[in-house]
Amino acid sequence: SVRGRVRSVTRPSILEVFAVPEFAGKTVLVTGASRGVGRATAQEFASLGAHVGLIGRDKAVLDEVAAELGGRTHTVAADVAEPADCARAVDEVAAALGPIDVGSVRVHGAGSS
Repeated sequence: SVRGRVRSVTRPSILEVFAVPEFAGKTVLVTGASRGVGRATAQEFASLGAHVGLIGRDKAVLDEVAAELGGRTHTVAADVAEPADCARAVDEVAAALGPIDVGSVRVHGAGSS
């Protein structure tokens, strides 16, 4: 029997498994960050110590996500289906958090209704 010889192991998140290079102190831009997969992605990056730019269409919800994450975050209400909004969002996040190290993490469905 292996009982007592095998210690309990917690399952790492996918981002922890593939956290090369380290994300601590890096600036990451996440689109679709208001809810669902985008929100979960932002939470994972923040848990790894990244500065997270949160992009989505609903500023109030983005602000709630930012409050939950703590750390260094910046929110921008933008529609990623609009090129001008994308450019503005990148500029605003870079101005607030520094140069973007991990480009837009495009979440499936972001920018569609």
